[in-house]
Amino acid sequence: MTRLDNYNQVAYHQERFNPKKLPNLAEAGPVSASILSQARNPLKMMMPEEEPPTDSMTWGSMVDMLWLTPDDWDNYYIRLPAQAPKRPSAAQLKARDKGTASESSLVAISFWENWERQALGKTTYDSTLMEKVRKSVNMLNMHPQAQYIYEHSDKQIVLQGDIPGNCLQEGKAKCMIDLLPRDGELWTEDGTSLELNECVVDLKTSHNVSEHGMRTAIHTFEYFMKMAWYLRMLQAAGETQRDKAILIFQNSKHPRDVHVRIIDPEDLEAGAVLAQQRLDHLCQLNPENIYPLFDNEFKVISRESWMKKEQ
Repeated sequence: MTRLDNYNQVAYHQERFNPKKLPNLAEAGPVSASILSQARNPLKMMMPEEEPPTDSMTWGSMVDMLWLTPDDWDNYYIRLPAQAPKRPSAAQLKARDKGTASESSLVAISFWENWERQALGKTTYDSTLMEKVRKSVNMLNMHPQAQYIYEHSDKQIVLQGDIPGNCLQEGKAKCMIDLLPRDGELWTEDGTSLELNECVVDLKTSHNVSEHGMRTAIHTFEYFMKMAWYLRMLQAAGETQRDKAILIFQNSKHPRDVHVRIIDPEDLEAGAVLAQQRLDHLCQLNPENIYPLFDNEFKVISRESWMKKEQ
């Protein structure tokens, strides 16, 4: 397992997993925590569709980059000028083709054609969105525990190499870790000391950062499994002391509050088991035969008992 610092994010994301190459895991490409999570729905995985990133995903990526690797910002994002004209309508474009467009329409069309060339491959943002992203980063920098972890960590560390541990086939694996602490110490609410160089840390944005909301996110988005996968890869890279996982949650809404939580060891153990199960399942999937993935059960379905009581 190889550790790569300052790795190009474009290069990382270009190394994609292709489920159409299964069941040959080596040909399919590197297995990541996201791929293991996608394997939760194997039929969807075998019949992929291009889905644009959600607003929440775009927001999280912007906060991640501005906080963790701000020097990379201009390579991925571009600011729309405040004086930019409105995007031309279909009617204006048609008028241009007929030679009947007004001067203001021609100016707008010219601006947007030039802008689209300039912004190719980048995400566009305006000053209002940027102000919100900066507020989020400022809150992260103001939070004592989050800032302490930040100052004592390497950022955006990439690990790649052979799939570590047991696997039914040979194949490759990869992960990108937000924060990998070098040193430092934190104390839990009961006064227990925690050495940060025993941990891996990830930043998560969420619209619900209540205790219930964070627990739900850990379960729904399988953070407990993803962090267990990071630890498995780190231990294969020689970082055998790392066996704990910290999540820095930030509210994606005002006031952008921050909450630092350590995942329960029992959940990490369950995550490690789940990661292995998903890995084994990947080795058995075959895009040429998806019929075993269908729901072939024909059975009675009934409302939940609490629904009947409300009747």
